[in-house]
Amino acid sequence: MMKLIYKFYFILFYLNFLFSYEKENDFIFDLEKTLNIRNSNKDNLPFLYNYTSQVGYFLMPSARVNDEGVIAFTYAKVNPYDIYSGYFQFLSRLELSLNYYIFKGIKEGTFGHMGYGDDAERAANFKIAILKKNDFGSLPEIAIGINDFMGSKRFNSKYIVFTKQFLDLNFEMTLGYSVGRIKGFFSGLAYTPFRKKDFFLNNLSFAVELDKNNYKKNIFEHPKSKKVNFPVNFGMHLKPFNILDIAVSSIRGRKIASSITANYNLGESKGLFPKYLDPLYYKAPKNTEKISVDRSYLDMSIDLAYALHENGFELIDTSYYLDDKDRKNLILKIINYKYRQKEILKKRIQDILVNLLAENIFTTTIYVESNGLLIEKFIYKSKDLEKFKEKKISNYELNVLSPIQDISKEKNKYELNEIYKKNKKLFIFTFRPRLNSYFGSTTGKFKFDSGLQTDIEGYFFDNIYYNLSTSYILKSSSSDVGSKDIYNPSQIINVRSDFIKYYQSNSFHLENFYFQKAYNLKNGYFSRVALGFFEIAYAGLAIEGIYYPANKNLSIGLEISSILKRKYSGIGFQKVRKLNNMQGTYEKFIGVQYFLNLNYELDPLKIIFKTSLGQFLAKDKGIKIEITKYFKSGTEVSIFSTFTNAKDIVNNKRYFDKGFMFSIPLDIFMNKSSKSRLNYSMSPWLRDVGAKAKTGNELYEIIHNERKM
Repeated sequence: MMKLIYKFYFILFYLNFLFSYEKENDFIFDLEKTLNIRNSNKDNLPFLYNYTSQVGYFLMPSARVNDEGVIAFTYAKVNPYDIYSGYFQFLSRLELSLNYYIFKGIKEGTFGHMGYGDDAERAANFKIAILKKNDFGSLPEIAIGINDFMGSKRFNSKYIVFTKQFLDLNFEMTLGYSVGRIKGFFSGLAYTPFRKKDFFLNNLSFAVELDKNNYKKNIFEHPKSKKVNFPVNFGMHLKPFNILDIAVSSIRGRKIASSITANYNLGESKGLFPKYLDPLYYKAPKNTEKISVDRSYLDMSIDLAYALHENGFELIDTSYYLDDKDRKNLILKIINYKYRQKEILKKRIQDILVNLLAENIFTTTIYVESNGLLIEKFIYKSKDLEKFKEKKISNYELNVLSPIQDISKEKNKYELNEIYKKNKKLFIFTFRPRLNSYFGSTTGKFKFDSGLQTDIEGYFFDNIYYNLSTSYILKSSSSDVGSKDIYNPSQIINVRSDFIKYYQSNSFHLENFYFQKAYNLKNGYFSRVALGFFEIAYAGLAIEGIYYPANKNLSIGLEISSILKRKYSGIGFQKVRKLNNMQGTYEKFIGVQYFLNLNYELDPLKIIFKTSLGQFLAKDKGIKIEITKYFKSGTEVSIFSTFTNAKDIVNNKRYFDKGFMFSIPLDIFMNKSSKSRLNYSMSPWLRDVGAKAKTGNELYEIIHNERKM
């Protein structure tokens, strides 16, 4: 009987082991399957840029889109065109691109002889990914798009396209249908034979496409492009280090076309160079001795001030109070001059506190100031800092325990004792490049001013912020650029279209010199008053208020300013020009601009929707709508459109101002941290409708840049 019982238990044990082993294998199999799916989602064939800087083949698009934040620039020789293009992946499913076509050998009809030369055409394109590879791996990717969707639309096409990647075969296939310049069904194939075999050739792709551009019947085509021997283009793409894309192919069965594209993920960039000039995170010397006879509040404050200064901050005020339980609570007010990323700012402060804060301090409140505005606070409990020091909680958990808070209107009921106070800096110097660009002048396709700009900022009387900027133009080709559009003269007062004249007067310029006093009115309310030369063309007085509470995505603000137009040189003021049959008349000008500003941030997409409703610089009334996308790198890219009651006519159509802007952190190109930025904006036309003068540092930008870094 006992033998039977032993055998029974042995069989049960064996079956349990067997099924457990199978279940364990099932778990491992499922885990392996999940990892394979994740790796498959990340695995892609090379992204190929066509001759117009779209993801595609040579002239045809594919349904694929690149990673969010990727930027690319392309130069292509597609006989008889030279094409300059730019690409930006604005959203994960939205691809934007711009083209500048030059019609080689065809003089522009009106002013080609004046220096403009060959005819040219601008085009703007977009592509929306309806279905991506990661959505349903077995289904093809699907996208819709429009080429040349604004302006004269010489190369306009509307299309839908399907692309399928066969990763095991290193092969992709595309089929699409289009109306417009691209007419009918088009297709493309790409094969990357050495993708997982050879390091130097792993991004070599051979491609072929059915080119359905309607060369013969499109009346806007270059005459030399109308003859087609063979509608199939074939060639190759080589992508060294995945930064360049060098393409060569046949074109129309008659010519050889080529291009070179440079691409970089600007949105995810951590910088081109390591920040080795930044100070190391604070580790020593350590001193957490209690506040006592041996270590006073002032001793601790001096230790903190020195460490903060070495890490790029300025400690301007230290005080303490005792609460009901006689616990010591510390208050520090700092200015952040250096860091634009919130996690770096807090990590540096936390490392300093855990190494230098007296162990009998109960809480430490940090107030952060920027551009003369006290913006926010966060409170650290010493017990949380101790847990962080002992690695019982992570940096993420400590940040959750010390969130950003509004500065409250409620007065501290305890008596504050001042320990340490320091005057703010009188001078802070920064340098950056200066570039003005002009497209479409009668005397040339592209003109520019380039030089250096010096920015000096600081504080007068310790509480009035000032900003002084000067520029010196080192190289310029804009001396023969006119300030009047001979085809489409401005119909309203020239508040912006004469901008070029400010840089034609001399090489040295006073860009701005203004004073600003900002106030934190507590509980999320802020205001400012600014006075001075706000920009190279305007000076005046501005008042602004905003409600922008911490940890909220919505802000609402009001601003009003009175503006005078500066002379083209010097610091005086002048009348404003108005054209009458190309003849300039001048009238007195005191501009009044006022706006109701609404801003909403959509966190999941990292998008800000901005609207400004009110009166613009040329006394036209309307609304400006702006969509800004910001990225991990700190780069911001905006598209905008303005609708007002001003009637300005361009090419026989009413014109509403539109364009794009981008703002790039300067420290992407540096080996140290900096809050300075490179800003650039462009519109299809430099017009006066929907124009807005700068009025100093706007409250939303100050607060948002400090909070959302």
